[in-house]
Amino acid sequence: MLNNICDEKRVVKIMMHQDYFGLNSFQKHGQLPLSQHIFSVIMTFLSLTLLLSTCCSITCLGAAVNPDVPEWHVGDWWKFNVEVSGDASLVGIYTFTIVDDNVDVSQNGQTFNCYKLDISGSGTIYGNVYGLGLSGSWSSEEYQYYTKSDLSLVSVHSTYDETVTVTDGSEISTVSLVADETVVSRLITDIKYNPPFEVNKGFPLTVGKSWSAATTETKETQTTISGTTESATETDSYTKTFLVLGKESTTVSAGEFETYVIKRTDPDGAYAETWHSPQVGFDIKQIEYDSTGTSYFTVELLDYEHLNSQPTVVDDTQSLTTEMVLILASFSIVIAVFAVVVIYLLKHKKIES
Repeated sequence: MLNNICDEKRVVKIMMHQDYFGLNSFQKHGQLPLSQHIFSVIMTFLSLTLLLSTCCSITCLGAAVNPDVPEWHVGDWWKFNVEVSGDASLVGIYTFTIVDDNVDVSQNGQTFNCYKLDISGSGTIYGNVYGLGLSGSWSSEEYQYYTKSDLSLVSVHSTYDETVTVTDGSEISTVSLVADETVVSRLITDIKYNPPFEVNKGFPLTVGKSWSAATTETKETQTTISGTTESATETDSYTKTFLVLGKESTTVSAGEFETYVIKRTDPDGAYAETWHSPQVGFDIKQIEYDSTGTSYFTVELLDYEHLNSQPTVVDDTQSLTTEMVLILASFSIVIAVFAVVVIYLLKHKKIES
């Protein structure tokens, strides 16, 4: 679903809090600790980016006639509009497509029969950070694998590309930089979950139902920025909780649907609200909030084609659940964007004492 964008080191700070970039500490010391700090920043952003993939897990739903066995079919697809707000913003389109419904994935000494989900997207980047104008484009290609038995997330492979032009900001007197320079970057990520992340174990959905999902994820990342490549491996363990708040009629660009409203809470207090439609077989809307309750990420369904799609009235005894991955992809993009900007600033600017 469009759910689960979280990490113990919250992603929101990247966009909403300038101190997270370490600007104040740089000014105090009068210089940039380049090699160590750049590596640290890269690792932090990559970790958050991938978590999005983790957190953004798709809780799919099957046909209402068989609520205990969610089912996807090759050729099913869902198209979403994504918007990320902040000093720097991102907009674009993501399309989720089922490309295989019988894939065996082996890891941690076990073999899982899975669905293979392709997530492709593209869009634009714009905004102003520390007086530096930003503009550019992004594109992504991602594959996710979910167990057919209960739609647990097994693994993710993603590639994100972006081109960002940074314009000098005259109000920044402590930073000297090259104006109108373009930064090209790529982030490649492989994630494995042990055990598979059971974000969808809440179905069939009923109002008031709650559950939790825990896993340990191993992330291997490779970041290339203007020809320089850094690699890293990280392991994180976390638990997320879910609660079905209610059911309501919800309108998005794709139409009006009966939905269940699900709240996901992360370890640091950040949370998301997701609207799931049994008729669509997927979530149709999601809003992410930081721990202060400020929204920064919105996804809405534009169009879809689902083999089991049929007019459905939400019924507590016949509903399925969805904890989808749009952020993974989409928020992953956001984190990658900021990682590029921050590293660019660190490498190309010298703070004057």
